[in-house]
Amino acid sequence: TSTAGAVLALKWDGTLAPPAIVGVTAGAGMLSLELQAPAAATLPDFVAQNVAYSLDDGATWVTRDPASLASPLVIDGLTDFTPYRVRVRTVNV
Repeated sequence: TSTAGAVLALKWDGTLAPPAIVGVTAGAGMLSLELQAPAAATLPDFVAQNVAYSLDDGATWVTRDPASLASPLVIDGLTDFTPYRVRVRTVNV
């Protein structure tokens, strides 16, 4: 609210851009995803700070600990010769 009592508002899209998967390497019980981080957001609260992945079509997400946008993203604990549908997203604060 301004001093004159008028309501001021901003509208923005709070959806973060996803990282691009530019390469996949499979190994024994693991996948290594080469990622290209999205462009930086202009508002500080919307800056991507971490990467999360899902192996169950987005029902659950696993984030990196500690947080990082660095490539590659290594997913381990997988079963060899089993197909996986991997979803990747960026997350912020």
